[in-house]
Amino acid sequence: FGQDKFPGILKAPLIFTKDRGRFEGKSWKEHWEEGAPLLGFGGGPFDEHAFEGEPRKEGECCASLITKFLGKEDDAALMAIVNEVKKGDLFGSQKGLLDLPRKIRALHLHSGRSQEDILFSLMPDLDLLYRWQKTFWACKDEVVQGVKSGKTCAEKLIIGKKECILIGVESDNPEMMGFCFHAGAGLIIHKSSVGNCQIFPKKGLGINMDIIAAIVRAAECRLRGRLVDEAKLSEHGTLSFCPEWHYEGWGLFNGTNTANNIPTALSMDQLIGCIKFVLV
Repeated sequence: FGQDKFPGILKAPLIFTKDRGRFEGKSWKEHWEEGAPLLGFGGGPFDEHAFEGEPRKEGECCASLITKFLGKEDDAALMAIVNEVKKGDLFGSQKGLLDLPRKIRALHLHSGRSQEDILFSLMPDLDLLYRWQKTFWACKDEVVQGVKSGKTCAEKLIIGKKECILIGVESDNPEMMGFCFHAGAGLIIHKSSVGNCQIFPKKGLGINMDIIAAIVRAAECRLRGRLVDEAKLSEHGTLSFCPEWHYEGWGLFNGTNTANNIPTALSMDQLIGCIKFVLV
C-alpha cells in the first residue's frame, strides 16, 4: 500500500532510532519533503504522540493514522489487523488475531536481534494474516450476492422462544462457516462445489443435532436405496450403512478440509428441508 503517495516505498530503507525529538535535527516536514516520513515519533501525520505543542491523537496509533491517510479504512481485511495493532499499542492487548506486544517484547529482550530484524521476522505473519482476512471478508459479498440471486438461503426460524438464522450456502471459500457465525447465523449448511457438506449449529440455541443427524442420514440412505438401522441413526462417528456422514455431536460432516468423503447425494434444498422438518 502507499506506493502511489510514496513512490519507491517498498525498497526504501528503514532507520530505527531511540531519538524522540527532532530526528537528525530536522522537523517532520523537512523529512517529509525529502520523501522520508517519520513513523510514530517526531511529530507529523503519522505520530500519535503529543509533540512540540501538538496534542496527542487520542485513540490512534501509527498504523491507524497511516491507514486513514492512505484511504484504506474500507478494506475490512486490513482494518482487522490495524485494529489489533492499535489495541496492542494502546492497551497492551494479548488476545485476538495478533499477539504483537508479547512477541515483540520477547524478541527484543531475549533474542539479541536488531529492531530491523525483529520487524522483518514478523512480516510473513502479517502478510499471511492479511490474506486470511481477505478470504474471510470475501464471504460477505458472496453471501449477499447469493441471497439476491436465490442461490443462498438465509431464513429466520423460531426455536422455542429463540430466533435462529438458518443459512444454506454453496461455496468453496474455506472461511465461509466462520464468517456466517460472525454474521449472526444460528445454523449453517455449507456445501462445496463438489458436493461435500458440513452442518453446524450455534451453541446455546437448543438445537437438537442428534435428530438432525438421524434425519439427514436417513434421507441420504433413502436416496441411495439403502436399508438403515434406525436405532443407530443418531450415533456419533461414521456409520457403516451411511459412510457419507460423520457425526460428532456438535457438527455433522460430509467431508472436511483434511478428510475426503463421498459427496452427499442430497441437494441443498433437500438438506434445508431436513433441517426445517426438525426445527419448525
